[in-house]
Amino acid sequence: MTQAGGKKLTLAQNSLLNTIGTVVFYVCQWALTLLVVRMGTEADVGTLQLALTVTNIFTSLANYNMRAFQVSDIRNEYTAGHYVASRLVTGLLALVTCMVYSLLWGYGGISLLCIGLYMGYRLSESLGDVLHGIDQKHSRMDHVMVSYVLRGILMLACFWMALRWTGSLPAAIAGIAAVTWAVVLLYDLRSSARYESIRPRFEGEPLKRLLLACLPSVLASVAFAAIVSLPRQVLGKMEGETLLGFYATVATPLVFVQVFLNSLMNPALGALAESWEKNDQRAFRALTLKMLLLIAAVGLAVLAGVLLLAEPVMMLLYGETIRPYVCLMAPIVACTTMYAVCCVGFNLLVVLRKMVTLLWISLGAVLVSAGAAAPMIRLFGANGVSWCVLASYALFAGMSFFFVLRGLREKNKESC
Repeated sequence: MTQAGGKKLTLAQNSLLNTIGTVVFYVCQWALTLLVVRMGTEADVGTLQLALTVTNIFTSLANYNMRAFQVSDIRNEYTAGHYVASRLVTGLLALVTCMVYSLLWGYGGISLLCIGLYMGYRLSESLGDVLHGIDQKHSRMDHVMVSYVLRGILMLACFWMALRWTGSLPAAIAGIAAVTWAVVLLYDLRSSARYESIRPRFEGEPLKRLLLACLPSVLASVAFAAIVSLPRQVLGKMEGETLLGFYATVATPLVFVQVFLNSLMNPALGALAESWEKNDQRAFRALTLKMLLLIAAVGLAVLAGVLLLAEPVMMLLYGETIRPYVCLMAPIVACTTMYAVCCVGFNLLVVLRKMVTLLWISLGAVLVSAGAAAPMIRLFGANGVSWCVLASYALFAGMSFFFVLRGLREKNKESC
């Protein structure tokens, strides 16, 4: 298929460019927490991490876990306009439910304001995600790289200036929301429009079918996000938002591991979908195995680095106040590595269109997380969050790969 915007890039090129852009963006996003620690108060640290924790759940609802479905829609059952329209609907729903949820949890004042503003920022990411799905389907993830770099640098600069000039965390969050929305509207929309019409198509029947098709997946995605969010919120309620803030602060640099791995692996979704469609099980299994081996290698390398260098590096970045919390990092590495494994299983089940199965697995994992959070925190303190999350991820990974293998066997029988 000839592209109006230029020729397709290779899988290796797309992986590299996507990784560069994603890493730059998340380095800048992590630097926001560093700025708050350096320039704000301890209360600001806790409030920012609370906003991040709460909105993680509802960003999953806004995204509707549609990126994997969209990229693996190789038969083009739905148009780009359908995907854009669905994202506008789910984004509005996510914003409303996020604020209702926050009120029910009893958040108010500055905390509630920051949650609302941060959710506004996350919605720019959500719209950008569906536009990046269009770029990915057309093998042009160079646009994704440019978008991530622009958004990352601009939001970091804006956040720093707002904190320096006003000392207000809500003003700083409002600033990053404004600049990231500007990039999505002025760059991403135009880039994606070079390949397909992105005019939202609010057509009742196709939109309904698309949303219903992805509903089990998005419910699974919300539950999956809650595996981490719920124990962190329990930690905040039991031990205070300050401890939650420091737990999240030491965890944030390690998010780069899963970001790096996901950015490398996401471009392979199209190839996995094609292998599944053609019943090329050798290629499907080989690519899956390569991804799992990559995760294991990176996870072990990061763990070694944390054990050797965590304390001096974190002290250099955050100062003396972070020293008592450096011991939290090693278990978080295990969680981060297992998260990447779970993402592979999650996306494979979407490619296989086993949405209901995915939902039941996610619900089982989040129930383990919710039930184990308080007892684990009582036993292990803040590390209890990590052990709780790790147990839930292990359950999710084991069950998801069991059903992927069963799906492959069933596919093979059908072809015989």
